[in-house]
Amino acid sequence: KEILARGTDYWKQMLEWGKNNNALTEKEASILKMVVNMNYTGRIPTEKQAKVVMSARKRMIQEGMPLQF
Repeated sequence: KEILARGTDYWKQMLEWGKNNNALTEKEASILKMVVNMNYTGRIPTEKQAKVVMSARKRMIQEGMPLQF
Protein backbone atom coordinates (compact mmCIF):
# COMPACT_ATOMS: atom_id res chain seq x y z
CA LYS A 1 0.00 0.00 0.00
CA GLU A 2 2.79 2.41 0.84
CA ILE A 3 4.37 1.70 -2.53
CA LEU A 4 1.18 2.72 -4.33
CA ALA A 5 0.63 5.71 -2.02
CA ARG A 6 4.08 7.19 -2.70
CA GLY A 7 3.57 7.13 -6.45
CA THR A 8 5.94 6.22 -9.22
CA ASP A 9 7.84 9.53 -9.19
CA TYR A 10 9.16 8.84 -5.69
CA TRP A 11 10.35 5.36 -6.62
CA LYS A 12 11.94 6.67 -9.81
CA GLN A 13 13.95 9.17 -7.74
CA MET A 14 14.90 6.41 -5.30
CA LEU A 15 16.05 4.22 -8.17
CA GLU A 16 18.18 7.08 -9.55
CA TRP A 17 19.68 7.81 -6.14
CA GLY A 18 20.40 4.14 -5.59
CA LYS A 19 22.14 3.80 -8.96
CA ASN A 20 24.16 6.98 -8.51
CA ASN A 21 25.33 5.87 -5.06
CA ASN A 22 25.80 2.16 -5.81
CA ALA A 23 23.29 1.47 -3.04
CA LEU A 24 21.07 -1.09 -4.81
CA THR A 25 21.51 -4.77 -5.45
CA GLU A 26 20.60 -6.04 -8.90
CA LYS A 27 17.44 -7.63 -7.46
CA GLU A 28 16.39 -4.40 -5.73
CA ALA A 29 16.99 -2.37 -8.90
CA SER A 30 14.97 -4.84 -10.97
CA ILE A 31 12.00 -4.71 -8.60
CA LEU A 32 12.20 -0.91 -8.39
CA LYS A 33 12.11 -0.69 -12.20
CA MET A 34 8.92 -2.74 -12.15
CA VAL A 35 7.45 -0.40 -9.49
CA VAL A 36 8.41 2.67 -11.55
CA ASN A 37 6.65 1.21 -14.60
CA MET A 38 3.56 -0.13 -12.81
CA ASN A 39 1.33 2.61 -14.23
CA TYR A 40 2.24 1.50 -17.75
CA THR A 41 2.36 -2.26 -17.27
CA GLY A 42 -0.40 -2.68 -14.70
CA ARG A 43 1.91 -5.00 -12.73
CA ILE A 44 2.07 -4.26 -9.03
CA PRO A 45 4.68 -5.76 -6.73
CA THR A 46 3.91 -8.91 -4.76
CA GLU A 47 4.04 -8.80 -0.96
CA LYS A 48 7.54 -10.32 -1.10
CA GLN A 49 8.74 -7.76 -3.69
CA ALA A 50 7.24 -4.92 -1.66
CA LYS A 51 9.22 -6.06 1.39
CA VAL A 52 12.43 -6.00 -0.68
CA VAL A 53 11.69 -2.43 -1.82
CA MET A 54 10.82 -1.19 1.66
CA SER A 55 13.89 -2.83 3.15
CA ALA A 56 16.08 -1.21 0.48
CA ARG A 57 14.43 2.17 1.17
CA LYS A 58 15.13 1.89 4.90
CA ARG A 59 18.76 0.94 4.29
CA MET A 60 19.30 3.69 1.72
CA ILE A 61 17.87 6.33 4.09
CA GLN A 62 20.44 5.18 6.65
CA GLU A 63 23.07 5.59 3.92
CA GLY A 64 22.05 9.21 3.34
CA MET A 65 19.18 9.13 0.86
CA PRO A 66 16.79 12.07 1.42
CA LEU A 67 13.41 11.21 2.96
CA GLN A 68 11.74 13.43 0.36
CA PHE A 69 12.71 14.24 -3.20
